[in-house]
Amino acid sequence: MDDTTCTGGCACQDAARERGSVSRRGVLAGSAGAVAVMALGACASPDETSSSGSTTSSAPGSPSPTETAEESPSTGEASPAGEPLAGTGDFPVGGGVVVKTAIGPVVVTHPTDNDFLAFNGRCPHAGCPVAEVLENTIMCNCHGSTFDGSTGDRLEGPAPTGLEPVPIQVAGGEIFLA
Repeated sequence: MDDTTCTGGCACQDAARERGSVSRRGVLAGSAGAVAVMALGACASPDETSSSGSTTSSAPGSPSPTETAEESPSTGEASPAGEPLAGTGDFPVGGGVVVKTAIGPVVVTHPTDNDFLAFNGRCPHAGCPVAEVLENTIMCNCHGSTFDGSTGDRLEGPAPTGLEPVPIQVAGGEIFLA
């Protein structure tokens, strides 16, 4: 209630004080502050929150990023360690999915019947998230770069390099960050 419509100690002013009312100006100021905080958060690059350790390259003789998790001694089944990305039946061979994760976007591909791979989902050209995987080709819609879904290598477009591999685990029909 607006204090300017009442004069003196009317009941509406007393009720407003008892409720702990907030003025229209206070609500607008609080809302503007919340919008400003959200806008600043949206401007932060996911690359600022991820470290260079989020992507790895395999040394000769070391396990590949798509090997399954270590077996649990009690059950003999794989025990995933990382964030879930997708189910192995969620997309067809030659397809893939882009997933928002704690380390930023990750693109998971399914190049052959039994292979699942993952790559950093940010295009190395301008940092746009890649959009989709079609016929084993990862597409960035920002400037037209394309990448091989089997290797992450750059196929065409302005991207200077390919996509960096991200280690994953496949266990129990699910794909996880390693």
